[in-house]
Amino acid sequence: MNYAASVALQTAIYDALMNDAALTAQLSGQIFDAPPTGDLPQIYALIGDERVLDRSSKTSSAAIHEFRVLVIATESGFTNAKHAASEIAKVLQTTPLNLSHGILVDLSLRSVRATRGNIANRRQIDLTFRAYIDAV
Repeated sequence: MNYAASVALQTAIYDALMNDAALTAQLSGQIFDAPPTGDLPQIYALIGDERVLDRSSKTSSAAIHEFRVLVIATESGFTNAKHAASEIAKVLQTTPLNLSHGILVDLSLRSVRATRGNIANRRQIDLTFRAYIDAV
């Protein structure tokens, strides 16, 4: 297994999300790869946890990268969070992601979970994706 593609994947995800005009307008550009500190934005996206599974063979070094992108909102209702989550899913499944290391063979949305947080009016949508990367 080669974990080097993980950084390349995260960079490509961040770039794709930041370069989508509709998404950056919905989130006012609030897209992070680390939880924000201080006063939280009303709505933002966070590139979250990742799990990598070896899919290497005798002739190739490949891995499955399962990762989450979270949409977190502190406003009432799920509507704006769901619009942003929908745009994130569209962007990541339709935008070609060019990795600096490895070849992205497939990227798909595996599950979505919308929950109310324990903080008043907090809404969170977790999008779980699966990327198959051949390290070549």
